[in-house]
Amino acid sequence: MNDKRIGIYKTMQNERLEKTWRSIENNNGKLSPFMYFDYVKNMFCMTKRWKLMYKPLIFTIESATNGRILMIIPLQQDKIKGKLKMLGDQKGCGNTDILFTPDMNEEEAFGCLDMFFGNTSFKLKLRRINENSI
Repeated sequence: MNDKRIGIYKTMQNERLEKTWRSIENNNGKLSPFMYFDYVKNMFCMTKRWKLMYKPLIFTIESATNGRILMIIPLQQDKIKGKLKMLGDQKGCGNTDILFTPDMNEEEAFGCLDMFFGNTSFKLKLRRINENSI
């Protein structure tokens, strides 16, 4: 039985999501400023309002037992083709990344990635990923 589930947020107005994100921000010294909550929230709102071809989405992997967010993937979906790409992947951005909770070890992180990629039928474009990422 799987102890994790995939969550999809169509808004960033979620206290649990913001609290987890800010915890990751504060505990990850290698996190790009382009992945800070406030920056991505701004990109989310701009994409939603001005980029008519894209729909911003925040995917998460959460614990099925207690609902704790373990991994956050900010993405944008092409409304016509259905393809996904990193939300922070904009001209001029430094790095994008997939965010993991600070206490997660490498094996757990790979388990979350495996679950996400194993259950996602969309084409996914990963560019500008942080070189210090798992």
